[in-house]
Amino acid sequence: MMILLLLTNQLIILISILSKYGCDANIYQMPLPAHLISCLKNRTYGISPTEYAGEDVTTFCVQEHLWVDAKKIFPYEVTEDTSRWVLRLFEKGRREKEQILRIRKEYRMLTKNERNDYHRAVQLLKQDQSVFPNKYDAIVNFHRGDAIGSAHFGPAFPGWHRIFCLIFEEALREIIPTVTLPYWDSTLDSEMKNPEDSIIFSKLFIGNPDGLVTDGPYANWHHDNGGLLTRNVGAVGRPLDKKDLENILSRKYNHEILNPTAQELKYNLENHHGKGHSFVGGNMGRLRSAAEDPLFFSYHAFIDCIWEKFRIQQMLNGIDPSKDYPNTNDPLQHPYRLMDGFIHQNYTNIDGYSHHFTRDIYTCQEFPTCSPEYPDCGSFWLFCDQTKWVCISKSYKEHLNHLDSTPVVLNTVQNRFEINGRADMDAWVYLTVKVYVTRPPTVNFKSYAIRDGKASSTDVFSASHYQIMSDKIHPGNPKSYSKRRSNGSGMEKIFIQTDGLNYDGTSLEYAIIDERFAMTEAITYVPVKNPGDGVTKVLLTAFDSGGRLCRPFCKLPDTGQFEPCSGAVAIDSTSPLMFGDTYADNILSRYEFKQDFPYSQDRGIFIIYYCDFQEVWPWDMSWSKDSC
Repeated sequence: MMILLLLTNQLIILISILSKYGCDANIYQMPLPAHLISCLKNRTYGISPTEYAGEDVTTFCVQEHLWVDAKKIFPYEVTEDTSRWVLRLFEKGRREKEQILRIRKEYRMLTKNERNDYHRAVQLLKQDQSVFPNKYDAIVNFHRGDAIGSAHFGPAFPGWHRIFCLIFEEALREIIPTVTLPYWDSTLDSEMKNPEDSIIFSKLFIGNPDGLVTDGPYANWHHDNGGLLTRNVGAVGRPLDKKDLENILSRKYNHEILNPTAQELKYNLENHHGKGHSFVGGNMGRLRSAAEDPLFFSYHAFIDCIWEKFRIQQMLNGIDPSKDYPNTNDPLQHPYRLMDGFIHQNYTNIDGYSHHFTRDIYTCQEFPTCSPEYPDCGSFWLFCDQTKWVCISKSYKEHLNHLDSTPVVLNTVQNRFEINGRADMDAWVYLTVKVYVTRPPTVNFKSYAIRDGKASSTDVFSASHYQIMSDKIHPGNPKSYSKRRSNGSGMEKIFIQTDGLNYDGTSLEYAIIDERFAMTEAITYVPVKNPGDGVTKVLLTAFDSGGRLCRPFCKLPDTGQFEPCSGAVAIDSTSPLMFGDTYADNILSRYEFKQDFPYSQDRGIFIIYYCDFQEVWPWDMSWSKDSC
């Protein structure tokens, strides 16, 4: 009877799949969710890929979609004890009026004692289990429970996070009353040649930047869901920089810098804030888990200081920041709607815009600067670049003897292997993904063609030397990050990001290609949720280290040919399986060992990415919505 029931369930799943997609394979393409495609098109309306790195756009829209759908995908309820304790901290901050304002300093401007006290307070908060599961995680869980709704992607964003950071600070001050939350000014790192080498990512500050966090004050941290604290700093994205800051501060009204009314991405505060999350990666790379990394609070303290600087400018221009709440059609973001998480205190979204916080409780120390008159940045951990008169972070490599550390371009990626709040590698399976890459037009290598004793100005691998290739390969030149990472050897990474559409989980992998050549290809194996007896729905996005997007193509079951698709796929466990339970399964499926040497075959590949760097957004190209 049990076997019959299982077979019936499988048949129902298969019939529903066939009726919807008309396919007989166990992996098939899907259209993007309507909300997601709407975001992508709206964010890039009137903007060319030559103006903005595509990865920034897709990351913003995917995060927004997953945040909006979070309660349907993986509902999380904050416990009564957590709510009572957090609301008590909130009420304390709400009523507080300091005789002398607390000063939030840049992390590297703290004295040694201030830094040690801050780290000790955070550690003790993590160890205190008087609130389930501990006081630190109780606050963290607030960001993925009651916050879901209005805390992101609307005008409530800066006010909600202002209160959230204050609650965290109040919790720390219950342990060490003199502690004040430091902010992390990522523009100090963005000026470095390799921002991931910043002294911030050292054991003296927040711990190592690469993989599992194993040194520093938060070494070997676990979270109540069993996950490990992880970072992949600099693997993708870039930190918020001084130009981003200038763009935000060039506007006058909140509707010009906040969702959904900010007309241009370059002025959008929340969009720029997302860059720091992506740059740090790991737990920070996903909104629902971001607060599991203590760097989250220092980063959001910085975003808050930017917003306060904007508000001070408003007051100088005769605008009252406490009343400048943008109009929105989203009922969750209405100014007089009770703020998510604080409804029992009758606190509304617009109350987050109150003058009270920076008038009565804290202020931000000015961002570190230097000039010909004052060439000192004020911290041992910063130096003044006197060619541009900007303060820049020192590197942990030069000060902490980490000269043997691996350059980020050579680093691997540490996945968290979390699904719906539980970390377990056995819950994942692996898709084989192939990438084709044309050589970007801006690269050049020191291996020159020589004819008649004269060296050419371009390298020997360039397609410009060979008419037969120039006629067939026409790469565009879309916008890339200004500090695109390269080790000069030709080695480049093409990243494949997966985001669950019906589960809470993400992964990042990459294929290594040789960008010296006009055309190259590579294979990688990408983790996605094991469909088991159901269906896994997942979005795959591909981009290079400069944030330039690649175009997805999916396999047609009847012809075996590939056609443009959205990158969203559905996977089930019916035969023939198109995934492996482990990396080893995929490798053994790809290679035959019947002779003295192995040979490869492309069976089992459903999706490929073509990185030809076209100056057209992938979602503006023709996608087949219904075929598979």
